[in-house]
Amino acid sequence: MPFSVPYRFGDGGIWVGMILSWIFWILVVALVVVLLIRLLRPHDSVWRGPMSGPDSPEEILHRRFASGEIDVDEYERRMAALRAHRLPSR
Repeated sequence: MPFSVPYRFGDGGIWVGMILSWIFWILVVALVVVLLIRLLRPHDSVWRGPMSGPDSPEEILHRRFASGEIDVDEYERRMAALRAHRLPSR
């Protein structure tokens, strides 16, 4: 008679296997989604932070000067201050 281990329903072994299987497949799907997003995203679309958009300090200063809120001296003084405190680009 061959050696066999009888399965006991009370030990919960089947549930552990099912849960680990679900976790494994969720991780596989998440990995595939992340890889697809990285491959399909344009390479030049690096997020540069909140100061690179149309509402950057330089853009706001340009708009204020164009609308006449500030004069040339104030514009140049503030632009020089912004350039002096700008973080170095990578």
